[in-house]
Amino acid sequence: MPRAHLKLNATATDVWLTDLSTDFPEAEFRILSSHPVDNGMLGLLEIMTPNGDAIARRIGDTPEVRSSEVVHSDEGMVQIQYVAARPELYEVLSETASLPRFPSFSGMGGCPSS
Repeated sequence: MPRAHLKLNATATDVWLTDLSTDFPEAEFRILSSHPVDNGMLGLLEIMTPNGDAIARRIGDTPEVRSSEVVHSDEGMVQIQYVAARPELYEVLSETASLPRFPSFSGMGGCPSS
């Protein structure tokens, strides 16, 4: 079966995680998992950064994020579980059976890629 590897420019979308990675360009975001749930998307992020507390606060203050919790942190890394509104981009990818494979990476406002 033919396969294609697509790379999306998420900066052209209105996705809160893109805004977050743009605001913290020194951080590397790794989406460990993301799954639809009744009230949005349940995700787990691993962020390589010395600013873990600031990023965790920013995620908690993001209107699209319904809940978030730091599940682990150490020097230079924080893992955050969140429930957020389901982005329109997810719906488009779902309808085309082009959902991302995890883990995926993002940094400097870029899109996640596997």
